[in-house]
Amino acid sequence: MKRELEKTTQRLYVVEEAEEKLCSQLGELESEALDQVRPLNEQLSHAQSLLKSVNSYSPNRFIKVSN
Repeated sequence: MKRELEKTTQRLYVVEEAEEKLCSQLGELESEALDQVRPLNEQLSHAQSLLKSVNSYSPNRFIKVSN
């Protein structure tokens, strides 16, 4: 029984170490993802602004429509 407890304790230690390593790796991946997304988000925002300005331009306002 004592031997089983020691094995279980050792396994628990290994699992906790693995969890800690995975959490650390996940944090690094999240940071890298944010670093990649920020410039893309800025480009998207700029593109949306350009589309709004193009869409607000109405070529019909310069064409005289006769009734």
